[in-house]
Amino acid sequence: MYAVDRGDGRVAWKAQVGSPIVTSPALLDQRLYAIGSAGRVACLDPTNGRELASFDVADHAGVECRLWSSPVVRLDGRGRHRVYFGAEVRFPGHSLAALYCVRF
Repeated sequence: MYAVDRGDGRVAWKAQVGSPIVTSPALLDQRLYAIGSAGRVACLDPTNGRELASFDVADHAGVECRLWSSPVVRLDGRGRHRVYFGAEVRFPGHSLAALYCVRF
């Protein structure tokens, strides 16, 4: 993932999420959420790209997966962020669609 300076177009920072990003990121309360297509969800500092937290759907599910939907982020009653996104969980011979909610 790359962030560019709006003033001069130069790369301000870059961050690695483990696989290509094919969705739009989400921003809430100075936290940027980016989803790698192979299953890693990263919470980044939007000012410098530093990773604040992450969750790997493939590790959690124990199988290959693909993330194709952009995240939606909402604040819960305790002040934590809930990140919602769709995933394709792939098993031998078939796959399932799943809706994930990860709390950061």
